[in-house]
Amino acid sequence: MFKVKRMTPVNWKNSIVKATCDIIVMPHGIVLRDCLVKEGKYGIFVTSPSKELKEPWVNDEGKEIKYMDLVFFPKEIRDELNKVCMEAYDPMGSQHTADAELPL
Repeated sequence: MFKVKRMTPVNWKNSIVKATCDIIVMPHGIVLRDCLVKEGKYGIFVTSPSKELKEPWVNDEGKEIKYMDLVFFPKEIRDELNKVCMEAYDPMGSQHTADAELPL
């Protein structure tokens, strides 16, 4: 089960990032802080916090990678996280502090 805490809207110019949030993995209580809620071509999705790499690298498709996610979400988990974040996200921009959750 996941819980979303501290859904905080952001207003970053020209950014697909719409909010930040903390995700709690239950029942263990592991907290992933400052996950990003983004709006893409197919709707709302969540990403792990990331860090800037000291030395960028080029992947197999020729794209330069400058940032690395701190936590990897497998597709099944990412799909569930996207659902719970869509439930908690308010596009009108109000801060959300109540729990939204999905079973693991």
